[in-house]
Amino acid sequence: MYNGICFTARSDMERIIQTAYAILEQVGVCVESRELIEILQETFPSEVTLKSDRLLFSASLSERVFLSGENQCESSAPTASCRCEIYEGYYLDPVDGAYKEWTEDRLLSYFALAKAIGGEESVHMLGCPLQNFPAALKPLYEKLYCFQYGIGCGGALWDTALCGPILEMFSVYADEVGKPVSQVFSGCIYLLTPLKLGHVEAEQLMWFYHHGVRVGIGILASLGMSVPVTLAGAIAEHLAEQLFIGIINCALFGDRVFHLSSDLSCADLRTGMFQYGRPEQVILNNALADIARAYRMGFHAHGGLTDAKVPGFEAGVQKMGTAMANIFRGHDGYLAGGLLSVDEVCSPVQLVLDREAANYLKRICTGFPVDQESLALETIRECVQEDIMFFGSEHTVLHGRETIWCPEIFSCHMFSDWSQTKRSDVDFAREKAIALLEEPICSQISQDCERRLRNIIVKESKKRGG
Repeated sequence: MYNGICFTARSDMERIIQTAYAILEQVGVCVESRELIEILQETFPSEVTLKSDRLLFSASLSERVFLSGENQCESSAPTASCRCEIYEGYYLDPVDGAYKEWTEDRLLSYFALAKAIGGEESVHMLGCPLQNFPAALKPLYEKLYCFQYGIGCGGALWDTALCGPILEMFSVYADEVGKPVSQVFSGCIYLLTPLKLGHVEAEQLMWFYHHGVRVGIGILASLGMSVPVTLAGAIAEHLAEQLFIGIINCALFGDRVFHLSSDLSCADLRTGMFQYGRPEQVILNNALADIARAYRMGFHAHGGLTDAKVPGFEAGVQKMGTAMANIFRGHDGYLAGGLLSVDEVCSPVQLVLDREAANYLKRICTGFPVDQESLALETIRECVQEDIMFFGSEHTVLHGRETIWCPEIFSCHMFSDWSQTKRSDVDFAREKAIALLEEPICSQISQDCERRLRNIIVKESKKRGG
C-alpha cells in the first residue's frame, strides 16, 4: 500500500473513501437528538433514514458532501507556527523542576512569558487550570481570564446549563470590542465515542443553533480505542465521521465546501495511555494529506505534541516529527507550545524550546530565491580569482543574516568554547523562561466589562448554592 510513507496508487485512496461511504450507509451514526434527526431528514429526504437508533446516510449523499471539497484549495507554500496552549493539569516550575498546582500568579506569569516570546496572538486556553473555585464553573472562568488578558478562548462548554451564562459573557465581550457575538464566540463539542453524537453534545449544539451561534464539532479518536487499530480502518472511520459532521454543518449552517483534517492519534495498548508522539500519527497525517492533495481539498493535520513528561530529546523528536512531516507535505507545521504529557503539563522551559523549534521550521518554510544576486556568479568569480573564502566577501555580509538562521537557544559554538560553561539548550531555555516570567501583564478590558463578566459568574454560582 505504501512506498515509504506515501500512497502509491489512487486505488488505495478510493477503497478508503468507499469504505467511509459504506460505514455511513450500513453502520450509521447514533444521534441522540430527535430535533437534529428531523432536520437532517427534512434537509436530505430519502437520503437520511432512521433504522432502530441509528441514522443511515446514503452513499450518494456522502459522496456529494465529500466532492464539495474537490478543487477548492490551490497548492501553497507550507507554514510553521507555535502557540502556547494551556489545559487542565500541572505547572512544571522552571526554578526547582517540581510539578505544581496552578495559582493565579503562575497563570498570569505564564501568559506574560507566552506573549513575550510569541506576540499577542500566541496563547490559547481551554478550561481553566486554577483550583480555587468550583470545577463546574471553570468554563466561565476560562472566558473571564481569556477576555481579560487577551488570550485565545478554547471554547469549553461542559454543562448545558452553562450555555446561557457563556453566551451572555461572549455578548458582554462583543460589546467591549465592538464586534458581533458571532465573530468572537468560540465553543466546541466532540464525538467522544465511535459514530455517536451524544445527548449532551447534541443538546449544546442545538441550544446555540437556536440562539444564532455556531458551535464547532470536533473528533477525539485514537487507534485501538475509538477507531480500529489498523491504519486503513482508522482512516476510513475518521473520514466517515468527518463526512457526518459535514452533513450536519450543511443542514444547520448551509456549508457547501468540505474540508478534510487529520485528528487521529493512538493509544498504548499496554497502558491505555492516549499517545500523541507515536510515528503512526505521522503516517495517518500523511495518508489523509495524500487524499486532500489528490482532490485538491483544504486540509489540516494535528501534531506538534509529545508524550514526554520533561523537556528533552523525547519531546523534541515527537513534536518536530509531526510538525516537520506536515511541512514536507505542504501544510502547517504546528507546535503546541509548552505542552508535555500530551496536554497534562505546561512547562515554561518547553515553551521557550518550542518557540526556538518553530523558528527553525519557519526557516525551512521560507525557502530561497533564485535570481542573479542569489546565484552569485560575480562573487564566485571574484573569490576564486583572489583565492579567498566567501566568509569575508561583501556578498556574505549583505545576505548572511537573511540566509542563515541564527538560533537563540540552540548551540552555535565549537566544543572548546562550549566546554567553558557546559550549558545545554535546556539550561539556556530555563534561564530565558525565568527572566520572562517576571514580565508584567495588564488587563485588556475595561473595569466595567470585567465587573459585568464577574457578575455573570457570581449569579451562576448563587444559582448553584455557592
